[in-house]
This record gives sequence, C-alpha cells and structure tokens, in this order.
Amino acid sequence: MTKKLTLILLVFATVLYAGKGKIRVASDMQGAYVYVDGKKKAMTGEGFSSILLEEGDYTIKVVKPKDKYMGYMAEKRVFVGEDTSTKISFKLQLQARGLKRFGIKP
Repeated sequence: MTKKLTLILLVFATVLYAGKGKIRVASDMQGAYVYVDGKKKAMTGEGFSSILLEEGDYTIKVVKPKDKYMGYMAEKRVFVGEDTSTKISFKLQLQARGLKRFGIKP
C-alpha cells in the first residue's frame, strides 16, 4: 500500500511540475506584492518567494503601495526556462506617478 501511494504521489508531482521553471523573488522591502504579467502571485518576506511558471518570457513587478498616488516599485523582464530556478532581487524606488503606470489598481 505504501509503495503504491508513493508511486501515485511521484507521478502526480511529475505531471504538476513538468515543463515548468521557478523564479525566486526577493525585495529590499518586506510585504511588497509580486506581479507576474500583471497578475498578483506572491508577497515578499524575509527570504525569497518562489513562483512556479511555464517556460517563457515574463514581466515581474514588485510593488509596495504607499498611498493611492504613490508607491515603491521596480520591474524586470525575465526568461523562465524549463526545470530551472532563477533568483531575482529588487530594490524598490518611490514612484510619484502613481500605481496605474505599473498597471496596478490600488
């Protein structure tokens, strides 16, 4: 029974992660939101936040709103390869032009 369950879990994990890569995102500010192509995917903490993605090119934005009109932000383009893990670090800067510039709704 244990061997059968182990085999089922192994097959499930293989199907779930097949063809995907991982980005590990860190920021100089904790509690910032991580967006992948405009969709909120994670929040930064003390270490790296891991996000599993299909192979391809992505725009990664890290945003920590200050108020309705300003926020701390940074953006990078990244290619995620199949079966790879990429660390990305962000240094956020105050942006006075508002969150809409980054395609983020406050």
